[in-house]
Amino acid sequence: MRISVISEVLNSLVGHAHLRQLTHPYISMWKNIDNYKGKTSRREYWLAHLVSIVLLIFGYCMNYLINILGFTPIVFSGGEQKSILQIASYSISLILVISYAFASLSLFVRRMRDLGLSMLFTAFLVILNAIPIIGIFSWIYTIILLCQPSYKKET
Repeated sequence: MRISVISEVLNSLVGHAHLRQLTHPYISMWKNIDNYKGKTSRREYWLAHLVSIVLLIFGYCMNYLINILGFTPIVFSGGEQKSILQIASYSISLILVISYAFASLSLFVRRMRDLGLSMLFTAFLVILNAIPIIGIFSWIYTIILLCQPSYKKET
């Protein structure tokens, strides 16, 4: 299924003008999942993540309900019991999390470009944030950077 089809479905579900303004950055994030050249404003960056968090909480609630309902279990060799619905739910969640990681990375790169930072510095920040102990301090610096207004070149 193409991303444009998903975005059309999301656009049709979001009818109210205020909701459309809130979800537009989220839909734009998915449409530009492979775009590392453009720019993303501070508002678009944070709104895309806000909508993602709300949808993530909704998804976890749905997974929790599926686990409570249980349905007919399948017994695995280790004695663990899972229903087909639970397996499908976990599989879809895994695919969405991996997809979100790529969409979030492209959104991060576009936000760094909007701040006027080089691609080399952005790659350095991504690698630094992945290091466990040092990553805590670099995340603080990164969040401060992400909250800065857009860089405007003086002519």
